Amino acid sequence: MITYFTDTKAFERGQKRSRMQVSTLLQRVLMYIDSWEFVNSMDVPSDFHINHSIANMHVWLIYQRLRDFAENKFAFQVREDLIEAFNKMT
Repeated sequence: MITYFTDTKAFERGQKRSRMQVSTLLQRVLMYIDSWEFVNSMDVPSDFHINHSIANMHVWLIYQRLRDFAENKFAFQVREDLIEAFNKMT
């Protein structure tokens, strides 16, 4: 009976940590899309659709990389939270 409560709390802490890491990851991706180095070296015009496509591509690349760790439960949780957070954002 005791292990049920400790396992549940550990699972909830893992979900909170995963959501926090995913939100930080999305913030970093979005922050660097408008960076001076990226815009000037790639000669990207400032347009919403282009920025959204770049963000979508980066989220897809991260998702694919996390999919390589198929047996890791934490990678699966982060992958699902990443897609959920990106869909909420857009």
